[in-house]
Amino acid sequence: MLLAGIDPGQKGGVAILEAGQDGAIRLLDARPMPIAGEKEIDIEGLWRILEHVDLVGLEHAQAFPKQGIVSTGRYMAQWGEIIGFLKAAAIPYALVRPTVWKEATYTWAFRRFPNALGLMRPGRSKKFHDGVADAIAIAYWAHLDNRENPFGVAGGSEHDRSDLRETAANAQ
Repeated sequence: MLLAGIDPGQKGGVAILEAGQDGAIRLLDARPMPIAGEKEIDIEGLWRILEHVDLVGLEHAQAFPKQGIVSTGRYMAQWGEIIGFLKAAAIPYALVRPTVWKEATYTWAFRRFPNALGLMRPGRSKKFHDGVADAIAIAYWAHLDNRENPFGVAGGSEHDRSDLRETAANAQ
C-alpha cells in the first residue's frame, strides 16, 4: 500500500511511504511541496507525485499566531486547493490536526528514516526542510490510522485518533 503525507502550504512537503504486507515500511520519496510560479501549488506536479497513492494523510489547516491575514488567507486557499484536487482525483484522504500526528509519529519518523535527512535539504542548505520532515511523519500517521480504521476515512472525514499515540509508542 502506498501512503502519502502532505504538509500543506508553500513551505510544506510531500512524502510517500510503502507499507508492505509484512509490516515493513519504506520511504519512497520526500520532497518540498511542488510550487508553480511564486506562490501557487503546482497541482499537476502534485498529481505526478500522488497518482498511484492509496491513501493521503493531510495536515488540517489552521491559523498561526502572529500570522498576517493575507498569509493566513493564502495558506487556507492552498489547503482548499489540495482538498479539491484529492476529491477530484478520487484519492482517499484523512485530515489530522498537528497535535495528533506530532505526538504520535514525529520521534518514530526521525528514528526510522535518519537517512532521509538528505532528502529534506533543498540544494546545499545545511538546514533540513521541516515541511518534508512533517510530511514523512504525517504519512506514517496515515499508515497507523489505516491499520486501526482501514479506509474508514475515504472521502476525507476528519477525526482525532488519540489512540494512535499508544500504537506509535509501541512501534518505536
